[in-house]
Amino acid sequence: MPGTTVICRDLRFLYDGDERPVIQDFHLKIEQNEWVAILGASGSGKSTLCQLLCGLLPRSGGGNRTGEILLDGMDPATAPIADVAEAVGVLFQDPDAQLVQGIVEDEAAFGPENMRVSPAEIEERVVQSLAAVGLLHRRTDPVRSLSGGQRQRTA
Repeated sequence: MPGTTVICRDLRFLYDGDERPVIQDFHLKIEQNEWVAILGASGSGKSTLCQLLCGLLPRSGGGNRTGEILLDGMDPATAPIADVAEAVGVLFQDPDAQLVQGIVEDEAAFGPENMRVSPAEIEERVVQSLAAVGLLHRRTDPVRSLSGGQRQRTA
């Protein structure tokens, strides 16, 4: 599975009613298949950045974004949500809030199934995804039997 190139240039985001932007003068480039951690104090804009990257903001919340975000050349604020979902996903802090199927392999298949990926490709993605996070051996296990870290990796 090829990765996504992410580019942020002069990114700024101000929530409605706030006087100061939560993100200002932000620049970022993530190459395909590069792993990156975004670290910062509470309130520093990490969650806002994630919501901007996956197209939730400014679509679903009040605020104003300026600057540029490109996911393989598309702007997540204006691209069709299905296209954005093909390029980027978000894992929230509480994995249990995102786990809905009950079995590890069903969780891994949930996204591709909703995107109408073929069954053969879904199987390939499930195997690749679970192998990448070290959970292939737990593929048929109930999510409730996993440790907290394993649930995070499943999500």
